[in-house]
Amino acid sequence: MPISSSRKNKIRQLTAPFEDDENPWMKKYHCQCKSCQMSASMHPWLPRFFIFGILCPIFWLVNLLGWWYLQFWQPHELEFQNFQEDEYPGFYERDIVKKRSLVHLKKEVLQEIRTIQDLSDSNSEEDLNNDDVYDTQSSSVKADPEQPESDEEALEKYRYAFLKKVAHDILATHDSLRKSFRDWNLRSLLGIVIDSVLILFIALLCKETR
Repeated sequence: MPISSSRKNKIRQLTAPFEDDENPWMKKYHCQCKSCQMSASMHPWLPRFFIFGILCPIFWLVNLLGWWYLQFWQPHELEFQNFQEDEYPGFYERDIVKKRSLVHLKKEVLQEIRTIQDLSDSNSEEDLNNDDVYDTQSSSVKADPEQPESDEEALEKYRYAFLKKVAHDILATHDSLRKSFRDWNLRSLLGIVIDSVLILFIALLCKETR
């Protein structure tokens, strides 16, 4: 089989490989409050203690006490990470993010895209030939390019977008951690209530049988 034909059957890549090990846009930022920092180490144990509580309800009490101590007793106001000047992403990281959004396309998908583009181009040409809506003056006014922004303005907007991304991550992780603690401890509380009802029911049965 010719080399050219074998290449056509392979998945085509739209972008070259890129590096994202230290790209700030690729990182997940977490809330820096004391409650979140302490809760992060306790969080993996919540489902385990819940399961252990089926055999020994004391683990459910441990979950509830940990929930109260970590989520309410400790300071739990949102705290954001402080960035130094050299920690902000630059244009290089922005270009990497743009390349990351590109995907691999198979030959069949590329062929469908070309077909759709050809149909769209032909329809656009017919519309332009049949409808003489825009005159030369109006089109020239709309075609005037805007004043290009400087690199400093572009970098300032880019950093602002980055800070919004960081704020979104911090808020999401803070709320997600607190929600997970609440859900698991409500399950633990429900388990304690069910066990208490069963114990009370068994005690009443034993009292009646005497």
